[in-house]
Amino acid sequence: MAEYEASKALDSRQGASWAIWGATTGDLSIFEDSAAAAPLLRKDVVLIGANFGLGGDAGAFKPFQNFHARTSGGDTKLRKALTGTALEGAFLTDLVKDYGTKYADRLGAEIRAGALDIEKHVVAGFRAEQEALGLGPETLYIPIGGRTRELWDLLVDRGAIPAAQRVFHGEYGNGPLFRGRAVHNLTHYSAAVNMTQAVGATLAQPSVK
Repeated sequence: MAEYEASKALDSRQGASWAIWGATTGDLSIFEDSAAAAPLLRKDVVLIGANFGLGGDAGAFKPFQNFHARTSGGDTKLRKALTGTALEGAFLTDLVKDYGTKYADRLGAEIRAGALDIEKHVVAGFRAEQEALGLGPETLYIPIGGRTRELWDLLVDRGAIPAAQRVFHGEYGNGPLFRGRAVHNLTHYSAAVNMTQAVGATLAQPSVK
């Protein structure tokens, strides 16, 4: 409960949310009763997107609204894919936080060129989330989409994310097949028409020894 309350205090524009939804994707009332919401959550798994898609011009943004947009077909696909699976209730966030772009494909180049302040838009938010929820190196981060995976590796190379941080594609790269290919990461939910099956393949991964 204390950690759930701490997550409420995180800057909503940093992207923090949880993989639980009400009757509709945009219904945030599920977060209002802390005593009811907290037992549904798990902090040992973090599902992470590339960037806060509404960027710097979104205006007022409510706590946990990220991944819960009323008009986002991608968020609805994510809700349908995760509800009823072991990933339901996972912490949700973005790698790049409160940065004014909707286009994740540009982020790598901007990081390399020094146009994106890594300390402000990555490191500070990553640290704040870990401290608020008591996350650490053993917390399993699962990047959603190939672009997020590439950004993760780039940020590890730049020292923005600890190399020792546990990450899905670093442990399970030779795992079971999905549609004939080894599962390295989840397909991005905005286009993942088969994400439910991809989640199933993820959950079927053998334990790491």
